[in-house]
Amino acid sequence: MLLTLAAAALALDLDVGPIDPGLPTALTATGCVPGGDVHFLVSGKGQGAGPCPASLGVCLDVVSPKYLGRKVCSPAGDAVWNWAVPAGVPLGATLDLQAARVGDVSPVTTRWAGQWRHPITVDGDLTDWTPDAAFATSSGAHQTYVGWDLDFLYVASQHSDVQFGGAQHWLLIYVGDGTNGSFTGVPYNTQQPGLPVPFTHQIRWKADNSYNSLMRWDGAAWTSTDGWLGTAGSAYVESEPNQVIELAIPWAELGITDTAVVLVTWLYEGNGFETTYSASPATALVDGYDPDPVDWLAVDRTSFASPVSQNP
Repeated sequence: MLLTLAAAALALDLDVGPIDPGLPTALTATGCVPGGDVHFLVSGKGQGAGPCPASLGVCLDVVSPKYLGRKVCSPAGDAVWNWAVPAGVPLGATLDLQAARVGDVSPVTTRWAGQWRHPITVDGDLTDWTPDAAFATSSGAHQTYVGWDLDFLYVASQHSDVQFGGAQHWLLIYVGDGTNGSFTGVPYNTQQPGLPVPFTHQIRWKADNSYNSLMRWDGAAWTSTDGWLGTAGSAYVESEPNQVIELAIPWAELGITDTAVVLVTWLYEGNGFETTYSASPATALVDGYDPDPVDWLAVDRTSFASPVSQNP
């Protein structure tokens, strides 16, 4: 058994960047004791330099640990090991990584080799999107694009309402972790859907570009931050000639680390003609008045699989 550190010491934790074969990544340990050694280790598939140092005792919770090296903890209580990921690590392999100091280890951090991610320039131009992030809609026309990188969830909608829609046409993007949040959606006039899984956030945009907001579920009700797009690191661009609205939504604002659920719809709230339509995934609903969605897009940011592959 490992010795227990003094209560004053912080718990050791480890954050790991993307694991791409043949490229560098940063292993950042936090909660270490300034001036003390922090050791970095990886499971056998990671092809490290050797076994766990004897001074650490039984230090690793992963199979066949390999020793990468050590760094001295900074005065700020962190240590960073820049690791050159071996080119021979196969795509789709899972690597378990851990930081250790005498008497303490971090939780194991698991990463896929070759996590899917694709940064997007938010400019209303779809040429930097790839087919493996394109989804059909329930209307049988138009397209929705959903992708991500380390910092952002990206969503784009190519729809005629971007050019011709008015103040009663909405693009709605529900996001959550699928575990917390509300099973009841945000009301629009007399439409308020039941949701298939709980969502914590909704990003909404009026097609005449007169209004947008971030809706958050506070545990009892949906609350709005008006004019949110373009703040807090978010971005959006409307291109009427391309009939495209493109958005970047920071993961940090959503409080989501690894997995997410996403549902994208259009909605018209005009009296007598209220409709929810052009949803993605296309299986989410049947276009019409106040449908309750039954499906959603799953996002696993730790996977090497593309958005479309994750949602066959």
